[in-house]
Amino acid sequence: MEFKKIKRPRPVQSRVAVHEQQPQAVETSPKRRRVVLTKATKRILWIIAGVVVVTIVSAIAYSVISERLASSPSFQAVLPAGKSINELGGWTRVSPPGEPPAFAYSDSIDDVTVRISEQQLPGGSQSVAEIAKGYNATNKITAGKITAYIGTSFKGPQSVIFAKNNLLILIGSTATINNDSWVSYINSLE
Repeated sequence: MEFKKIKRPRPVQSRVAVHEQQPQAVETSPKRRRVVLTKATKRILWIIAGVVVVTIVSAIAYSVISERLASSPSFQAVLPAGKSINELGGWTRVSPPGEPPAFAYSDSIDDVTVRISEQQLPGGSQSVAEIAKGYNATNKITAGKITAYIGTSFKGPQSVIFAKNNLLILIGSTATINNDSWVSYINSLE
């Protein structure tokens, strides 16, 4: 038995109908809507972005500047008897931003320039003696009820560390000062 393929007749279309049909595009991906912004909308968005940036930068700058510009300690500092902070050249903040505030001024002992920095005594278990070890200040002197620790570098400058009135005080000298002068100066701080 033989099978024959039967030809089916094509539908007849008029020439007019063939020309009127347009090929249809096949969509392969969904159409994305494109948002078109007007000039006014763009301008408003730029203004909003600018305001946000300026606000953030201003807040950061204000906090950094206000911390750095603190012109005097918020704690009760000590000064040598009979001297004002103006006579000593004013306060200078010596601690970095974000750290507990420490302020300093300059003075002299026996014609040797010294720089005195003060900060509130840090809490915790670390004693003044342990802090002094960090500065190689191991020589002890007593000034009234205060024990001070002195460290002397081989070139002569000294560091003196002690606590007074709940303050941690560090004095750095440009040359060696005798112990009696140190005791007298420490006792003069009020």
